[in-house]
Amino acid sequence: MIPDSPTLEHLLAIYLNIDWPDTYGSMWNGVDAFVSREQPEYTTDLIEEVEGILASGASERELQKFMMDDLHSGYSPPGEGYTFRQWLAALVDRLAQKPQC
Repeated sequence: MIPDSPTLEHLLAIYLNIDWPDTYGSMWNGVDAFVSREQPEYTTDLIEEVEGILASGASERELQKFMMDDLHSGYSPPGEGYTFRQWLAALVDRLAQKPQC
């Protein structure tokens, strides 16, 4: 079972919604905007949530349904050559490298 992920939902709804290409130009710019604009604990919470999702053992199909249907993501990792699992792991790596304001 995939755990609740309100901070991931926030990232997808506000920063990686359907307009992310026009607003940020790249998905990683949207993630960086999240880190710079949100409270530092949101980054920590997001890392923990995504690590929990990855540890849940969810299949690729379950991750796709979770992100696209349940969280209504405007960003689709396969569009940029990632599986959903690869993108979530890359997201954790990116967040862990960013200084938290």
